[in-house]
Amino acid sequence: MIRWLVLGIYNLAVIVLFLPAVLILLAADPKFRQSLPVRFRRNRDLDRLKSRLKPGDRLIWIHSASMGEFEQARPLITSLKKQSPAVKILATFMSPSGYEARKNYPDADLVQYIPLDTPWGVWNFYRKVRPEKGILIRYEFWPDLILFARFFNIPLLLINASLKPDPVYARPGVRWFFRPLFLSYSGIFTVSDLHTGRFNRLVPGHPDIRTLGDSRFDQVILRSADSDDLVQKLSDPSRITVILGSSWPEDEKRLFPALLSAMTRNPAFRLIVVPHEIHPEQFPDIQARFPGKRVIRFSDWQGEPFDVLWVDLMGRLMKIYQAGSAAWVGGGFGFNIHNILEPAVYGIPVAHGPNYHRSPEAWDLLSEKITTVISDGNEAARWLSEIVEPESVRNETGARTREFVFRYQGVTGKLTGFILPENQSTNQS
Repeated sequence: MIRWLVLGIYNLAVIVLFLPAVLILLAADPKFRQSLPVRFRRNRDLDRLKSRLKPGDRLIWIHSASMGEFEQARPLITSLKKQSPAVKILATFMSPSGYEARKNYPDADLVQYIPLDTPWGVWNFYRKVRPEKGILIRYEFWPDLILFARFFNIPLLLINASLKPDPVYARPGVRWFFRPLFLSYSGIFTVSDLHTGRFNRLVPGHPDIRTLGDSRFDQVILRSADSDDLVQKLSDPSRITVILGSSWPEDEKRLFPALLSAMTRNPAFRLIVVPHEIHPEQFPDIQARFPGKRVIRFSDWQGEPFDVLWVDLMGRLMKIYQAGSAAWVGGGFGFNIHNILEPAVYGIPVAHGPNYHRSPEAWDLLSEKITTVISDGNEAARWLSEIVEPESVRNETGARTREFVFRYQGVTGKLTGFILPENQSTNQS
């Protein structure tokens, strides 16, 4: 009863706000406008997918809000396909950036946008596809999407689930609204015991909340096994190489003065800067902030020694981490830090700014006192002198970081077993 009350209240608001919201999106968001042709052909695409399904095929729907969530889905999609040739994958996105990046993903049988969370859009979506199971990644609490799945008898699993210490969903004034949504998930599979405890306190009585871990661990471990010429070219065991990954100006403001001082004290230090966004006009500023040092742009680099290498190349950050002695993960003075697992898998000390609360693995690493949170230049200097510079401390911290990542290996296989339990039991018999 409460579920339908929640749905009714929510959809009254949807009916009132839908048209103004769409008009605002059309006016203010060029990416939304760009996505309209694909959204308009969604019904046709879903009909084509359905027509291609043969008897015995098993349609699994996997929804990712954007690129970050899809990275968590990738190893699962591969595993499901490998487990059963009958599995067909419908992958959906909320954001245009996620869709555009993965619209031709080879292991998905269809990549499309999820409908806006309206009763008519969601009803039509489920009526057309009726997947065997729906898999939602990390944070997805759309009322129509969740509650109508129950009406169509489609089990939904929330995987890689995490909660902040004081989530808005748990506050007294709104808890009554969100609790039915969480209860409608057939299973909530969390990234750690810490988050399992939070979900159990939020939704007492849920039949299946358990710790399975984060499938991104498997993805990052798999990617870390590959090396290439770039890593060999960058590696220099005689130097202490600090990687500033996905950096923003606020990260640079804290780290650059501390690292310049460290370079003056110990010439073994060097820095590789991989900016979050590449703006060539920023390079002269980088040069000016390291007077007397060999500052080189990556596109001009021929393999000669450097003190600062500014990378004007996209898509290689994880491989560059492999050449590092320590890493500072950018974004911690803005909305959220970048992927902390990418440097951690290589067994090097990791630091970041104070805005890490949307990263559950950062919470877990900090709870074990493995990584370092830095708020100002003095703390950056201490990190460099006390953890990065002493080889024994650097190696011990790096070993604990790597052990943390590999502790959670195998999550994808567990998730596959829950999604396709009969295949697992057959393979084990």
